[in-house]
Amino acid sequence: MIGERILIADDELPMVQSYTKLLSERGYQVRGTNRGEKALACLEEEQFDLLLVNFKLPDVGGLEVLRRAKELDPGITAIVITSDGLLKSAIDSLRVGARGFLLKPFDLDVLLRTVSEALEEHRREQENLHRQALLPILEISHALMAESDVVSLAGRLLDVVIQQIVADRASLMLLDEEMDVLYLASAAGLPAGRGQNTRISVREGIARQILLRQSPLVLDEKTSLSPAWRALISDPDINVAVCVPLHTGRRAIGVLNLSRLNGSVSFTSNDLNLLSVMGHQVAIALDNVRLYEAVGRGSRELALLNRAGQVFNSSLDLDQVLVTILEAVRRLLNVVACSVWMVDPATDGLLCQQVVGPQSETVRGWRLSPGEGFAGWVAQSGKSLIVPDARTDARHFSHLDQLTGLALRSILSVPLRARGRVIGVLQVVDTQFSRFKPAESTLVESLAASAAIAVENARLFAATRHQAEQLEALSRVSQDLIALRDRDTLLRHIVEHAIELLNGDSGGMYLYCPERQLLEWAVAVGGDVRQEGITLGRGEGLAGQVWSTGEPLIVDDYDNWPGRSQQWAGTGAQAMIGVPVQGGDEFLGVLTVRSDRSEGCFVSEDALLLSRFATQAAIAIQNVRLYEQARQEIAERKWVEEALRESEQRFRDLFENAPLCIFVVDFGQTSPTIVRANRQAEKVYGWSSKEFAAASVEKILSSQARCDLDRMVNALRAGETVTIESVSRRRDGSMFPVRVSAASETMSGLSRVVIIVEDITAEKSRRSEEEAIAEERRRIAREIHDGLAQDLASLHLRVKLWHKLVDHDPAQMHAELHALQELLSEEIREVRRAIFALRPVALDELGFYPALDQFTRDFGEQNQLYVDLRILGPQDRLSLSLEPVLFRIVQEALNNVGKHALARTVWIVLDLRSADEVALTIRDDGVGFDPAILDQAVRLGHLGFKQMRERVEALKGTFLVKSKAGSGTEINVVLPLSKAWGG
Repeated sequence: MIGERILIADDELPMVQSYTKLLSERGYQVRGTNRGEKALACLEEEQFDLLLVNFKLPDVGGLEVLRRAKELDPGITAIVITSDGLLKSAIDSLRVGARGFLLKPFDLDVLLRTVSEALEEHRREQENLHRQALLPILEISHALMAESDVVSLAGRLLDVVIQQIVADRASLMLLDEEMDVLYLASAAGLPAGRGQNTRISVREGIARQILLRQSPLVLDEKTSLSPAWRALISDPDINVAVCVPLHTGRRAIGVLNLSRLNGSVSFTSNDLNLLSVMGHQVAIALDNVRLYEAVGRGSRELALLNRAGQVFNSSLDLDQVLVTILEAVRRLLNVVACSVWMVDPATDGLLCQQVVGPQSETVRGWRLSPGEGFAGWVAQSGKSLIVPDARTDARHFSHLDQLTGLALRSILSVPLRARGRVIGVLQVVDTQFSRFKPAESTLVESLAASAAIAVENARLFAATRHQAEQLEALSRVSQDLIALRDRDTLLRHIVEHAIELLNGDSGGMYLYCPERQLLEWAVAVGGDVRQEGITLGRGEGLAGQVWSTGEPLIVDDYDNWPGRSQQWAGTGAQAMIGVPVQGGDEFLGVLTVRSDRSEGCFVSEDALLLSRFATQAAIAIQNVRLYEQARQEIAERKWVEEALRESEQRFRDLFENAPLCIFVVDFGQTSPTIVRANRQAEKVYGWSSKEFAAASVEKILSSQARCDLDRMVNALRAGETVTIESVSRRRDGSMFPVRVSAASETMSGLSRVVIIVEDITAEKSRRSEEEAIAEERRRIAREIHDGLAQDLASLHLRVKLWHKLVDHDPAQMHAELHALQELLSEEIREVRRAIFALRPVALDELGFYPALDQFTRDFGEQNQLYVDLRILGPQDRLSLSLEPVLFRIVQEALNNVGKHALARTVWIVLDLRSADEVALTIRDDGVGFDPAILDQAVRLGHLGFKQMRERVEALKGTFLVKSKAGSGTEINVVLPLSKAWGG
């Protein structure tokens, strides 16, 4: 039958996976494992029709897995997988209950055929078993119709079972749910006197194991048994015994025990399967008779209690109900006095709730400690008590005689029970000796049962009415809290309402601080409660324990409570209650209320009420927090919008006021078109911004510069940054040399690009030093364009996105703001580097040596490398005419290092120890280069070396460059001191 459940346990995981896949494809429900412990866990969790198990499992052997499977389900079919083919292994597995074998290696077709045949045989056995069980089930049904009490029915059922399952001895034990014991209801074949009055606890041991099972348990001499079980089912003559748990649904009602003497065969798997089916039917039959007996008892008691019930249930006022009860008992029994003592849940003691008889006002309200007096004993034991002479009983509370002036002799006390627990004691007293008999006790117990219901109904009515008033008050308070928007005001209102709800004297609230993992005292109301500075860890003090357990906590005497925090020592608090403030899964804090009255002023109902209030308070706190977050987000949104407006304005100011010509060019057209030009472009070229708009770039190019445009477009399309020198044309037709810089992140579908144009007419006519300055400007212009311009353009695009994110995705908006912050930080660093490169060094103000030291330190910080500057010899030997030359050489050399060397360290040595000359050595650990290409570098525009050589040679000095690819660069400069003095 497709859908049958199969468990596979094999030591080879790939084989397990292969078997599982194959059988699952055939429609079976398959679980597989390569470990014995996992297989045992599966057998305990689920029921399987077939077990495929290998002897060689790595932890628990396959034989043990098979044995355990048969214990859990005798009807399970098992096939053993083995690779050794030993006869002993086969015999052992057959003894345990294996049906067949699979010898590795085997074909998957063999596996499918073996599984199919085994399951088919399993189905036939189950069908035979059910047919075999039909006859005893019919006999059980006849027994159920013929018998009306449990004991008689138990005997009939035991006879039916013995007829079907041959056994030498049998017993049927039923569960007393109140006492948690099994008692002997019927037995057959037991020796005389054995098992009578047997009581077996089901709280532990073998009895508990049997009741928790769903299948029969076979016992033999090796099984560990308690003495009581051994007396029932164990005997030197017994060969084997089986215990069948009796269940109706999930409820256990008893155990059926069968045993066979020595010389008899053991119970077969068919016996066990049949016992499982019959056990279920026996349990149903016994449970039905029990229900019938209960209904019969109820009918007989109904007539007796009907009249009392009419009287007791005539009112829901507790005091009126109690007076009615006591007056009825007093009249019926003709006694001196009657009283009702109610259990105080907070102390488990007794309180005299109502009394009729002499000195009733004196006794009413009197308290007894737990177990004190006759009433205390009855409340604790839950048993009725008849005392013929109170004076001879040590439990007598003689102080009560002194209060009433009565010499009480006879006492009758019965418990008042409601919902399975003692809620009080009904006590009848008289001055006569041995006044009460068992019959009167039975009558009072019957009246007490009805009275307990009436009392409980009255209490429930009072509690319901009180709860309704509390809920109404909670509703009003919740409406007040939800309307508040200020956090501090809300917290104070929460504490004030909590104090009012519990009629406390003071209170406060801790808030949970996730960053510090502490409770922080947030607000206090009333009394001399400390106002601030208190923090508690998890488990510390009352609030810490509430945090740790997540449950309310009531402390009656806080000052003497061992768990009190020392921060709260000497507060004079008598009682204190704390509850967690929990909003869904979020822990917010702890709410506490204090009372300066006597112990017991807070009870479990107060904890429940305060917990409900704390739930409403948590909602209000979360609402205020959400309100504050929303208000903050609105403020942040306004700030971002303002920042974007300011950023756009700064970009416009930068664009319009830049000293260079800036064009925004659209390369998406067939011919590159000018979209926008700044004021400097209008000034240099002579066209207005309107005339520039939509004009072709060729408008400002000379005819010989068209190839430069093509080269720039190709480079931009390749994603490169472009800087070229070309010739441009003004409106009047005049030509002038320009340097053009442009960059784009992507040129696929090339869109708008910012182009910076610089007039280099003056630069062309300057000396080499001025050419270096112009080169530095170009470098700075490129850096500004590559960094600031593109980032600002990117920022412009992001602004459009942010307008959408502000309302639809605040979380993404925060991420965008974070990215904006990082972008601005990087732009600030770029601007600072540009400022550093442009800033003149104040040689005249600082002097040569301080200026040189400051420049090298600043250069190292800006370029993130280490500059080691050493000055050897007397510093006054250097003439003023050499200082600017040496400074510029150092400056040019370091600029080259920053641009090209990729160095981590630069060493500068200025040697003044010679009287005739000064030597300057500048060395780095960068990538180096081939000195043979130095002239080519100068031709390509790298003017640093040329300028340094010209400066040195002009002073009749020597200039030497040493470098090697991968080994850094060293510059050696020697200048004569005499020439400097003379010049």
